[in-house]
Amino acid sequence: MIYKLLIAGFGLAVSYVVARKLAEVQDKSRVKVRTEDRTAMKSRRLRQDPETGVYYPED
Repeated sequence: MIYKLLIAGFGLAVSYVVARKLAEVQDKSRVKVRTEDRTAMKSRRLRQDPETGVYYPED
């Protein structure tokens, strides 16, 4: 009986450690996005034609 409890406790501990390591690896592998380039965003603004509803670049 005691062996079953020890094995279950050991299995839970190992599962916890593995899940934590996987979460750390996933956090490190996330894609970094640059949000500093505001000029590219401003040049891509679109306006909607009120008659047709079609969007076209604002230039």
